[in-house]
Amino acid sequence: MSSTASMFSNILLVVLLFIVSKVFGHSPFDESKWIWANDLTQDGKAPPGSHSFRRTFDNSGVRSPVPCIILITCDDIYHLFLNGEHLGSGNQALQAQAYHASLQPGKNVFAVNATNLLHAPNPAGLLVDVQIPYDGNEIGRIVSDSIWRAHNEVRDGFEGLDYDDSFWPHAAVVSDYGSEPWGNIQVAPLDVACGCPPKSNAALSLTNANWIWTNEIRGGNAPVGARAFRRELSLPRGLKATGVKILIGVDDHFTLYVQGHRVGSGEVWSAAHTFDVTLGKPTSEVVIAVDAANAEGGPAGLVADIQLVIDGCEGSPVPVASDGSWKYSVTVPKSFESIDYDDSGWSLATVEGRYGMSPWAQLSMPYGIVQSKV
Repeated sequence: MSSTASMFSNILLVVLLFIVSKVFGHSPFDESKWIWANDLTQDGKAPPGSHSFRRTFDNSGVRSPVPCIILITCDDIYHLFLNGEHLGSGNQALQAQAYHASLQPGKNVFAVNATNLLHAPNPAGLLVDVQIPYDGNEIGRIVSDSIWRAHNEVRDGFEGLDYDDSFWPHAAVVSDYGSEPWGNIQVAPLDVACGCPPKSNAALSLTNANWIWTNEIRGGNAPVGARAFRRELSLPRGLKATGVKILIGVDDHFTLYVQGHRVGSGEVWSAAHTFDVTLGKPTSEVVIAVDAANAEGGPAGLVADIQLVIDGCEGSPVPVASDGSWKYSVTVPKSFESIDYDDSGWSLATVEGRYGMSPWAQLSMPYGIVQSKV
């Protein structure tokens, strides 16, 4: 994105926020609720894992696209979609991000893949405030509340405009905005909506990653054999990746692929490995694939932290961690690592728990980095 376009987008976002907060007198999230799926414990905590959320909005009263501001945060990680298009992601529960987008005439769908981390029930919540300035002194509001639909899993294609969520239950209200443990949330306009992700000097770390595997685990043990894992990453519009940095560990051993190319392997379950991959050309679609094997029986797992290096956005990587949105196959099909491999029939990974859990605790960190170009 050119500097002129980026400047214009930033100005537009500031103007929209000014219209909403000053002219119409609405404060961010003043009508929003913290919501989650219907797997909360009696004390309001949620088990670790990824969930799907959807909210349909009828915009049939207009004939042309209408701009809107989407304010969102999540405890712990979210991926935001509008009408099937990925707008962005975030992992700072106490700091909301602002996106500007356009609502089409007719049906619109807001969808969120939200993940609760740790390996035991803990506070979890999704907070959303969509503000739509119309002509005159009218403003529309779409807030997180019990009207939203929620599912305890991330369903394939759930973000799509025509996905049928009629069988989903309504979301559970966790608490009012401003309640503990979150209190009031800071709103930081996020350059993802205007060109670049937020600046970050964070190094690769497994702290926010989850141990994942197939659904075959029984009593903490998994069958012997190799399993295939894939994570397809679609960047928000206007963003392209030029590189991928990966920190990964597998119990017992693995072979790692990026964009269909083998970039390295690991043979020691107690050690993590770092890979720095340069992409041959910038792309908005990145595919990570892993051939992971449980060689000796007993526990099995995969844990990874990924940073996508974004073209023209120095110091602003897109973070991705192993979670319930990865897919797996109990066999290792031929060419499963290819970019265009169809994994629509694969199942979503089972989240075993957050990094640091037993029996793995802390993996030994690598001293070197394996570099490659694909």
